[in-house]
Amino acid sequence: MEEYLAQAQELAEQLTPQEWAYIGGGFLFFLIIMMAIRRSRKRRKVRVKKASNIRLHSFQIAPLGRDAFVKIRNTGEPAVLSGLKIVGRDDMIIKNAFAGQKIDQNKEYGIFLEVNGREKIQPGFLLEVTILGPNGQVQKSTLKVAN
Repeated sequence: MEEYLAQAQELAEQLTPQEWAYIGGGFLFFLIIMMAIRRSRKRRKVRVKKASNIRLHSFQIAPLGRDAFVKIRNTGEPAVLSGLKIVGRDDMIIKNAFAGQKIDQNKEYGIFLEVNGREKIQPGFLLEVTILGPNGQVQKSTLKVAN
């Protein structure tokens, strides 16, 4: 260990002031780059926190039980609705076109559901919503549809 310290001290004595300036400038440049990377990571985390947030706003079943109306609300940044899927019910279909529908901040979007089979619509199924966020990220939200 003492051998390495002696070599390092000898090397430091041999360096000229110009070489020390180059080393200091390189170290300063390295620190600036690291701070910029850290700052961009923090900004990216903030962007994720501001992402779109889809929530179930209301749910109504028609009196005969064959149709239902679901309203979802975006409480986050504006987003584009790209997919809807009903989980847990094979006999239910989505009647309105939804792909590409833009949902602005604090706005609602209505979804009309209809049953193909003999059963009536009962609350308790899941609605899987896929949205395209403001920065191009794809997000999935699973909403439990209940009264």
